[in-house]
Amino acid sequence: MQMTLTITNNGDAPVRLGEFNTAGVRFMDPAVSVDESGYPDDLLAEEGLTVSDNSPLAPGQSRTVQVTASDAAWEVYRLADLIYDPDSRFAGLLFFYDDAGNRQMITIDAPLIPSFI
Repeated sequence: MQMTLTITNNGDAPVRLGEFNTAGVRFMDPAVSVDESGYPDDLLAEEGLTVSDNSPLAPGQSRTVQVTASDAAWEVYRLADLIYDPDSRFAGLLFFYDDAGNRQMITIDAPLIPSFI
């Protein structure tokens, strides 16, 4: 799944996108955050999140990035079947991390628009 996001840091510390969670599947960027909670392996894509520019986003700064969440879990848990419904939407959580390891959660939802290659 690919998303184009325009993100703005309204906080007071630089942040990086470290995780996208949807349908219980966690897609992580290991350069930003590593799961130490014992989350079930089949629902954890430890290297499943890719961000086109994941350098720290300074307070007040905005940036448009391409985000890709990829893992076999899309097929295993039949999440990829969503593209066959013309009214499909998705929802999820984006987790941003600062240098101190503090995590901030943001909700996201949008229609799913299939792109056929």
